[in-house]
Amino acid sequence: MLKIATLAILYTTAAIAITQWKYVPSDASIKFTVYEKGGTEQGVFTGITGGAVLDTNSLAQSSITASIQVSTINTGVDMRDEVLKSKDFFEVAKYPSISFASTKITKTPKGYLATGVLTAKQVTKPISIPFAYTPKGADAAVLKGSFTINRLDYGIGSKTDGVGTKVKIDLEIPIIK
Repeated sequence: MLKIATLAILYTTAAIAITQWKYVPSDASIKFTVYEKGGTEQGVFTGITGGAVLDTNSLAQSSITASIQVSTINTGVDMRDEVLKSKDFFEVAKYPSISFASTKITKTPKGYLATGVLTAKQVTKPISIPFAYTPKGADAAVLKGSFTINRLDYGIGSKTDGVGTKVKIDLEIPIIK
């Protein structure tokens, strides 16, 4: 009987440690910077969906999924935004979203690393995203990370379009239980 009680306590404790988090899209920041000859161009995406399962006792049970609607792109210049939504870059009408799905989350000396796949324009590539997890009380936290991609790997634009190929993405995503 003692074994059954002990197992029940262990099971209950493990179940409590697994926390499902939802994103707070209105407060999320998904910024990008494209490095060009002459300077940089910046913009944002809004409307993140998805969520995270974070198990404080076993990262093997943790996961992160995220999707953004490309139509929310905003560089502060309407004409540029329309060009980026066009067939020459993101082709929003055919490929409306960009998504990420983790396959593994590991602890690092500076925080965590979400290893998974990033999909844009039906091109899926492996990627690792370093991030920090900062609790904000008992029912809220912030995920913050930064990574760089080569946009040409995903068929976004071309070598001759005059835009830099390296794109830095900075994420700051509030999450709640």
